[in-house]
This record gives sequence, structure tokens and C-alpha cells, in this order.
Amino acid sequence: MASDLNPRRSRTPRKEKRAELRPTWSWLAIPLLVIGAVFGLWWGLYSPSESSTEPTPTPTPTRMQRPRPSPTPTMAVLFDTPTVAPTATATVMAGIGTGQTVRVSASDGLNLRAAAGSNQDLVKTMPDGTILAIVSGPVEADGHTWWQVRDSEGSVGWCAEEWLELSLP
Repeated sequence: MASDLNPRRSRTPRKEKRAELRPTWSWLAIPLLVIGAVFGLWWGLYSPSESSTEPTPTPTPTRMQRPRPSPTPTMAVLFDTPTVAPTATATVMAGIGTGQTVRVSASDGLNLRAAAGSNQDLVKTMPDGTILAIVSGPVEADGHTWWQVRDSEGSVGWCAEEWLELSLP
């Protein structure tokens, strides 16, 4: 009789308890809910976007009319004028000289030296396109023609002529 009074003990068998906890309809509903959730996530991630389904409007071509030429009044030719044949003219290329401005034409830059010569001390390297003023020269050294130049910062040094080109002042 003591076992009848104990609330822990139940007379219902275990299998019947499990059946009471999960009704029979849940065996169908839970897998359907899981499948629906997976499909909803897949659709949200991989569905085509709305912007790609909208057609892009294209402008309608319109026909433009060209203006028709209007008649131009012409003057009567009163007399014939002779045509002068062109003559060849000599073009004089001016060389670099004192007082002129030149531009550095060396993609890697041009070394400004303390004196005329490739082995002289380096003052600085002038970038391509730098405008320089010719101070004096020319001096022949190391197989090059050297000109003394001044840059816009006031630095003075010697540059080889091969990498200088005339520039407008």
C-alpha cells in the first residue's frame, strides 16, 4: 500500500507516457515545418532579384531631318587671277644657347652635376619635363656637350645636351 501513496510511482506504463507527450499529428507537422523553413531560407538567398526581371527601357529612335542647303548667290568672275606656285622655304633650327630656356627630356630624370663631366659630383636629379635656364656653355667633356643651367629653385649645375630640348620662355 505504501507504493500506492508514493507520487513518484505511476501506474501508467512508460510507452503510454511517451504517446501522451507527442500526439500523432506532430509526427507529420514537425518534418513539414522543417522542410518549409529550409525552403524559405533557400528561396530568400537564391531567388532572382526583382531588378533583373524588370525590362530596361530603351529610347525610341526618332528621325531627324537635315536642313536643306539654301542657294548661295555667286559673283560673276570678272577676270582670272594667276595662282602662285608655292616655293620651298628653308627652316632654320636654332640650337641651344646662353639665355634660352630648355626642358629636360629624360624619362628617368637628368643628373645635374657640379661641373661638366659624367664623373663630377651630383647636385640633384632633375625630373622629366623640368624647365631650366641656360647660364653658360657649351663645354665638351666625356664625349658630351655640357651646358650650365639653373632651375626654378635656384640650383645651378651642368647637364648633358642630349637630354635637353628647347622650350618656349
